[in-house]
Amino acid sequence: MKSLLTTIALVALLAAPAAAQTAQPRGGTAGSAMPPANAKLSAQDRDFVKRAAIGGMAEVEEAKLAAQHTQSDAVKNFAQQMITDHTKINADLQAITGRIGVAPPATLDKEHAAMLQRLGKLSGSQFDKSYMQDQVSEHRRTISLFEKEDRSGQNPELKTFATNTLPTLRRHLQMAQDVSAQIGK
Repeated sequence: MKSLLTTIALVALLAAPAAAQTAQPRGGTAGSAMPPANAKLSAQDRDFVKRAAIGGMAEVEEAKLAAQHTQSDAVKNFAQQMITDHTKINADLQAITGRIGVAPPATLDKEHAAMLQRLGKLSGSQFDKSYMQDQVSEHRRTISLFEKEDRSGQNPELKTFATNTLPTLRRHLQMAQDVSAQIGK
């Protein structure tokens, strides 16, 4: 009997390290067989995260440029509002992507980088008109993106984020249209 207990104990001791090597923490690790968290996101949700993150970064960078290049108080005030609001929106999106295990882009895409570079070469009323026209068209595109996520996104946190952000984006579009009309006179 003693040898049977010794054998069982020996088997248990030898099996423990093997079991520990195959066990994975909940959620998996880089080397685990579990799919990464972003594999659980639909293609639409992944596209939304990418485009929303890039668009949000572009909004802040363009607004910073506007604050330096504009001669219009209306454009300067609009730009400051974009910095404030989009910095918060970007932080909210970053928090969500952190919770769901998705890494959004950290840099602008070629389209937005080129837009920023083009705006940086302008000044005065030429800058103001171009910046505000861009803001009207960009906010229309962004609203469309967020409406699509609101209607048919799969991830509940991203859908809620889109739903809650839409009123701010619509207000930005109205502001952009108003300022654009004001400086166009």
